Amino acid sequence: MDSYELGMDQNQIYVKVDVGTAGVASTQVDIARLDGTSRKVAESSLQDGNISLTMIGLAEEIKNQLTIVNSMIDLGTIDPQNRPQAIKNIVITYTLSGGLSGTKDYHFSDGDVEISENGKIVAITKSINLV
Repeated sequence: MDSYELGMDQNQIYVKVDVGTAGVASTQVDIARLDGTSRKVAESSLQDGNISLTMIGLAEEIKNQLTIVNSMIDLGTIDPQNRPQAIKNIVITYTLSGGLSGTKDYHFSDGDVEISENGKIVAITKSINLV
């Protein structure tokens, strides 16, 4: 699993998500605590799935927690025979900044992707450790 080094003290940590897809996307960012609870820190519109630069917390408050980014992509407007290619063309860039690691981009892997049986809905979950 990827990780992002926060540093100490009052560093303000930010997230940004850029989604490239032919479908309709929505994205939500949560911070998961060690006790299993989580809180939503950002949410996109119900169209493009993008999240503009948003502060998710101070380094000392979110250290040793997990950033979980969930994107749901609806390819229902895409002809079913073209959906496999549309899925291959999905690009999501997750950017964390403000910490000791500076500005750092991440991308999803095949293991982060779940596809519905008919290929209409694609769920992508990217988790990043905040250390």
